[in-house]
Amino acid sequence: ENPIYARRDVTGDGKPETWCNLFVHNLTKKMECPVPFLLANQQFIWLGGIDGVAAGWTQVDAKVAGEKAEEGFPVVAAWFNQGGHGHIAMVVPAIGGTGLHIAQAGSHNYTNVPIAKGFGSLLPRFYLHS
Repeated sequence: ENPIYARRDVTGDGKPETWCNLFVHNLTKKMECPVPFLLANQQFIWLGGIDGVAAGWTQVDAKVAGEKAEEGFPVVAAWFNQGGHGHIAMVVPAIGGTGLHIAQAGSHNYTNVPIAKGFGSLLPRFYLHS
C-alpha cells in the first residue's frame, strides 16, 4: 500500500510504470544484501552474473527458495523478458498457506500471495543470499 510502489506515469508517455525493481532494491537494501536499483531485466542479469555472485547471491531451485524463505533468508524470484520489461519479487514465508509465496510491486501489489499471482505461468529463476 506504500504509494511509492503505486503504478503511475512518471515518463509522461501515458503508460503507467510499475515498481517491482524499486521494491526489491529497497527490501534487499534493508536486509543488508542490496540488489542494485536497475530495471528488472538488468537486475535478473546482475543476480546471475559476476557482481551478483560476488555480492553473495546464488541461483537455487524452487524447493530451496521456498525452504530458505521460510527460514528468513533473502530470496528473490526474477524473470527476464526478452521482448520488454522483466519482473522481480521477493519470495516470502507462506504464512497461512503452502507452496512458494511472494511479495511484489507491479500491476498489482501483494504482501503474501502464491507465486502464480505475480508471475502467472512464467518460470522465474530464484536467487538466495546467504
